[in-house]
Amino acid sequence: MGKEEIQESEPLRIYLNEIGEIPLLDETEEKELGRRAGFGYIGKNTLLINNELGSYIFLGILVTDIEMNEYSIKSSGSCGECNICKNACPSGS
Repeated sequence: MGKEEIQESEPLRIYLNEIGEIPLLDETEEKELGRRAGFGYIGKNTLLINNELGSYIFLGILVTDIEMNEYSIKSSGSCGECNICKNACPSGS
């Protein structure tokens, strides 16, 4: 489906309008999918952490009916002995 076909698709436009404000997954599921997709690891602060970007990443979901191949990328990293975010946490978590 090309860009023009998508723009002209009334059912798709209605669907996108209806789901616009409804989350498809909760935060925990999104982070776990991000980890499994190789975007990073879950840190002590429970955020998805990327080795290059830290936790400053935004996860999104693409809904499609296009058939895709499965793949697996191993994500590496961990907080190890680092406690910078834990020590800086105002609630003392």
